[in-house]
Amino acid sequence: MEKYIIRRIFISVIVLFGASIVAFLLPRLTSGDPVLIYMSENATPEMLEQAREHWGLNDPYILQYYTFIKKALSGDMGRSLSTGRPTIQMVGEVFPNTLKLAVLAWTWAVLLGVPLGILTARKRNTLIDVLIRTFAMLGRGMPHFWLGIMMIFLFASRLRWLPSSGLGEGIEQIKYLIMPSFVLGTGTLSLIIRMERAEILEVFQKEYIRTARAKGLRNMTITYRHALKNAVIPLITVMGLEIGALMGGAIVTETVFAYPGIGRLAVKAIYDHDYPMIQVLILVFSLTYILINFVVDIIYVYVDPQIRYS
Repeated sequence: MEKYIIRRIFISVIVLFGASIVAFLLPRLTSGDPVLIYMSENATPEMLEQAREHWGLNDPYILQYYTFIKKALSGDMGRSLSTGRPTIQMVGEVFPNTLKLAVLAWTWAVLLGVPLGILTARKRNTLIDVLIRTFAMLGRGMPHFWLGIMMIFLFASRLRWLPSSGLGEGIEQIKYLIMPSFVLGTGTLSLIIRMERAEILEVFQKEYIRTARAKGLRNMTITYRHALKNAVIPLITVMGLEIGALMGGAIVTETVFAYPGIGRLAVKAIYDHDYPMIQVLILVFSLTYILINFVVDIIYVYVDPQIRYS
């Protein structure tokens, strides 16, 4: 067990190192020259050159990357080119908002998706099965921006039940989270339904399930006491990684609902060609995925004793 954890930590560090390279190179290869963007149109060539020297953009990429990693390890992720504020401070202010949105979307998707997946498996090839599977297919392929706009039109503009944008304060935040969390979690809900249905149907073909039926056990007992325990194991990975996916998927949802989170911050950073902010956001998304993947792998060890790690 200890060897496996150490190996997973080592692999995670390597992946994070690769993510840091992507975070460093991607803005520089796609965003253009930030000096030309932020300097005045009347800036002279000498002023532009001084700005590049001040920001370290004249240094070779390998030296820029070394400086980037050295500062990152000390907790200095640089300052935003558009606001002048520390990037890590700006991310820290909005990260809890995105985390709340993603966790809420994940929670309702899991609590609803697992029972619906079991129901479709038990009602295979019936009208209930067809309706739920149709919903799952539509939900997985439906664009978040379109669903968000439709919900704003119906529940905010027409019915005026829910606010269309913002965050709110205190208990009022719940009203502001309902629509974006529903939009964000729809794809996860659809995925869980389809996977759980497939896993339950596969487990139903196992020998021990046929033995349980031969003993005269009720279908409800067979499903929840014997089948579900084994069917949910492959779903753990999906449910875990979906939290990271929801954090990334929040970019579109937060933009549609003007929700102050890291997704909306990422869109603004890309639009502003803000090198330091883009770098920090890529690292935050990458670190979130890595940590979740690590936790899921450890949970697997305890959930399924048949799994052996060499």
